[in-house]
This record gives sequence, C-alpha cells and structure tokens, in this order.
Amino acid sequence: MRPRLVVYSDSRYHWALHRCPKHEKKGHWGTRYDTKEITLAPITWAYNEEELTTARGVNVLVRVLLGKVADEAKFDEIVRQVPIRWGQEGYERWTCKAWIREALERLAQGGVLCDGAVTEWERVHDRALEYVETKKAQHRFGGGPPGHCDGYRDDVVPTFDLMLDREIVP
Repeated sequence: MRPRLVVYSDSRYHWALHRCPKHEKKGHWGTRYDTKEITLAPITWAYNEEELTTARGVNVLVRVLLGKVADEAKFDEIVRQVPIRWGQEGYERWTCKAWIREALERLAQGGVLCDGAVTEWERVHDRALEYVETKKAQHRFGGGPPGHCDGYRDDVVPTFDLMLDREIVP
C-alpha cells in the first residue's frame, strides 16, 4: 500500500503537505512538511518536518488528497530541497502557500507520485479553499461540546479526494 500525499488547507490558512499511510495506524498519522513563520525581529521562515501520532491537537481543518507516493525516500529528498524564498528579491509576498506550490511542482517533475496524482496548482488551491469553506458553512470546526465540533469528533479530519473529486471523510 502506497502512502498518500495530502495538502492542508490563500493567506487565511496555513498550508502543509502531509504524507500519510493509506490506512492510518494508532500512533502513526504520517509526516507533515511545511514552512513556518518565526515572528522574531526580523521575521523569518523555517522548514518543518514532523512525525504525527494523531490528528488530535494538530489543528488541521481539512485534508485534500492529491495522490499516492511511489517513492518515499525520493519524496523526502525533493521536499527537503524546496527553498525558503522569504526575503529574496521578487519574493516579497512569499508564504507557506508559495512553498507548497513549488513543492508540488518539484514532486510532479521528480516522478515520485503515481499516475493520477493532482499537482496542478490552481485546481489544488481552488478546490482546497472551496472544501474548507463548505466545512465552515456546515459548522464543522466549532460550537459543539468539548472534544466535538457540532457532533463531529475533533480527532477526525474532513478529507476530500481530489483524484476522485469527492469527500471521503466527512
């Protein structure tokens, strides 16, 4: 079984890649790859790679499944080489979202994703934002009793499969 590539969901949200197993196991929810703003003077950004043990406490609104990862080692190698462009000329508005866009381009070019993976940025971006707005309208992210969000468990992250163009985890 191949691990899956997911993008988290625009400046309103933090964006990250999540390489996760097809069938999540207790104690292993996958690996998150992202860049984070460090709010020191001056502001800077840092690459972050983190093994996740559970969805609880990760603060993920939604996941959008983009494809299957064919080569995990090469995936890691490519993602770790995506530069942080904050402060470089021509990148004055650089954010974590720009890093994700470049990472997806490099992963597509690197041939580490299986056939059918969706890496076209406008499609990924637009569908991710549309999905998170749908979940917000359904009150998926708050208002319920502790440990739940309007009847939803807070350790289950809504997931949309972009290859199938349908929700797979409500």
